[in-house]
Amino acid sequence: MPSKILLFEDNTSIIEAYKLLLADEDELLLCASFVNTDMLTERINHFKPDVVLMDINIQPVDGIEATRTIAGRFPEVKVIIQTIFDEDDKVFSALCAGASGYMLKNAPAENIADAVKDILRGGFPMSPSIARKVLALFKTDAMRQLFAARHTPDYQLSPREKEILKLLVAGLSYKMIASECHIGFETVKSHIKKIYEKLHVTCVSEAVAKAIQERVI
Repeated sequence: MPSKILLFEDNTSIIEAYKLLLADEDELLLCASFVNTDMLTERINHFKPDVVLMDINIQPVDGIEATRTIAGRFPEVKVIIQTIFDEDDKVFSALCAGASGYMLKNAPAENIADAVKDILRGGFPMSPSIARKVLALFKTDAMRQLFAARHTPDYQLSPREKEILKLLVAGLSYKMIASECHIGFETVKSHIKKIYEKLHVTCVSEAVAKAIQERVI
C-alpha cells in the first residue's frame, strides 16, 4: 500500500506540478491538496496521511504553527516544510515546531519525492543550503546568547553518538551517516536507538529539535 501524502500549498502551479510528479511514484499517493490551513485537524483526521508537505507562508495559520499543531496532535505524521526562504529564524522555528524536513522550493522537482521517501525511512531531509545553515546556527553569537541562561542537560552521549546526532541535524540519511562514519547501516540504527533513549525522544525530528533547543552537540 502506498504511503499517503497531504499537500498544503497556496500556489496552484506548484500543486499541479506535484500532482504530475507524484503520479509516477507507485509507493507514494497524493491524497489531497489544499490552498489554506482551514480545518487543519479535521483534514488530518480524515485522510490520515503519513507525510504532510507544508508551505511555510500558507494562511490563515502559517506553516510553522500548522506544523506545531500537527506535531502535537498527530506525532506519527511527518511534516516537510517547503519555502522559498532560508532565513535563520524560519529554519530554527520550523525545526523547533516539529518539522521532520525543510526543503527549498527552488530545488529540483524530483527532490521532493526523494525527500518523502527519505523521511519514511527515518531520515531528516533538508536542502543542502538549509543543512549548512542549521550547522552554522550552532556557531553564531545570537544562538549562544539565546541559550546562555539555559542549563544544558548532560545526556551522557558518547562521542560517536554526538557525531551521529550532528549528522542527523545536518539532514543526512541513515545510509549517508553510515558512509560518513565508515560503519554499517545496522550500527547506525543501533546508535540512533540509543540516542533516542538518552534524549527521551521517539523520532528524528524530536531529536534534532532537542539538539538545537538544548545545545546538546
